[in-house]
Formats: sequence, structure tokens, C-alpha cells
Amino acid sequence: MRKKTIIFLIVAIAALFISGCCCKKETQDLTVLAFASNRDAEYNFGGRTYLFLIYKQGENYFFQSHIPDYTEKDRTVFSRNLGKNVGFISNWHQFENGRMTIEYCDSNEKWHKVEVPFGDFYGDKHVSQVKPVKELPTELSSEKYYPAGILKRDEPAVENILPTLQKHLRNNDADAISKMIIYPAEIRVPDIDICYLENRDDFLKYYPQIFTEEVKKNILESQNKDIICTSEGLRFEFFPIMWFCVGIDGKAYFYAIK
Repeated sequence: MRKKTIIFLIVAIAALFISGCCCKKETQDLTVLAFASNRDAEYNFGGRTYLFLIYKQGENYFFQSHIPDYTEKDRTVFSRNLGKNVGFISNWHQFENGRMTIEYCDSNEKWHKVEVPFGDFYGDKHVSQVKPVKELPTELSSEKYYPAGILKRDEPAVENILPTLQKHLRNNDADAISKMIIYPAEIRVPDIDICYLENRDDFLKYYPQIFTEEVKKNILESQNKDIICTSEGLRFEFFPIMWFCVGIDGKAYFYAIK
């Protein structure tokens, strides 16, 4: 296992170096501070490998997840803006149920814990079909959703996810809801020993058990003011708790329902 991990990381370093060199021509210089894969923790999620890194661009620090594809460029799946003046970063290798978490200290010596999910499908669209990021994000952070690492440009996506979900629930459109989820996803199916759903087919199979009439009622009575924003991410705490984030295509997706 260790030998395979070392080989993977060597290839990953080469891919990141090449990618970084290309980016320098178009954007601000970036410095990769740390990286890892889910193989480092001997943790295999859906039989796939994901790459994570912390980098600095200008004065801003970012935490990203990627899908290494060595026939093409690495594909960024999620990016979290950690802000400026980030201090010490610890617990770099924490894998928790399909997510990677890190803890970091800001300039006021306050600790934060943030996460990025695994995932390689946006609904039924593989990440390789999503237009790659040509320029790394340098926009202003959202004042409203800053703790979750949301950029100003992504605020509309955050505030559109609940109205969109409510519309599809009223129409009982399970297919449309299945496309609002990143797969593989941590989704608990009540009364069944299932914690992860691999794809849309899995979701559609268990849709009636996930979105019961009681759950639908709770969601339909909720409002955007019920969004909980912390350094761990964005979520609605109606039952079940639904975690969501913004992908590189600028749309918000759920990645955990539990």
C-alpha cells in the first residue's frame, strides 16, 4: 500500500507542477503548501482516488479537492477560500465520511475547521465534462457567507438552492432533485443500512424513503434565513440535515443528507 501511495504522490506532484506552471502565465503566482490523496489514509471512497491541496495565491489561501486524470488536466471539484493571513495549519490528514477536513489558525489566533467533499459527478454530469477552471479565483469573499469560504460571485447560487429544491418537491420531481447532488454522496436512507449513494440511479431508487412527507413538509416551510453558515460549511438543519456547497460550474449542490 505504501509503495502505491508513494508512486501516486510522485505523479501528483508532477501534475500539479505542470498545472501550476501553466497557470502562472495567466494568473497570479501560486504556491502549493500541502497536498494529499485519500490513499494516504488508506481510505477508498467508491473505488476512486481524490487529491487535495492547500495553496496560496497572492495574499489568499485556498483549500481544494481534485480528481486526478492524467490523460487530461487535473479537475478541480471544490474550492474553499480560507481568507488572508492564515497561520498554522494542522491535522492535514483528516478523512471523515467522504470529506477531507483541515484546521487552521487565523491572524487573531482563532481556529477554524473547514472541509471539502469528495465527488466526481454533478448530478449525471461527470466532472470531466465540466469546463475546467482557467483562472484561479481571486474575487472578493462573500461577507454574508465568508465563514464557509464562499466567494461573492457564488452568493446567488447559495441562495437559489432552497427555492429550487422546494419547486422540485412541490412537483415531486425526483429526477430533477437527483441532479442537485454531488456523487458519490453521504446520504442516509432511513431503516436501511445505507450511508453512501454512488449515483443518480441509487438516489432515485431510495427517493421515497429519503424525502418522506414529513421531510418534504419541513423543507417547504424553510427559508433562506435558515441557512447555517460556519467554517465547516453550509447546511440546512431541517430533518434530515442537508449539507451543500458550490461547485466549479457556479451552481450549488448537496453532498450530504443525514
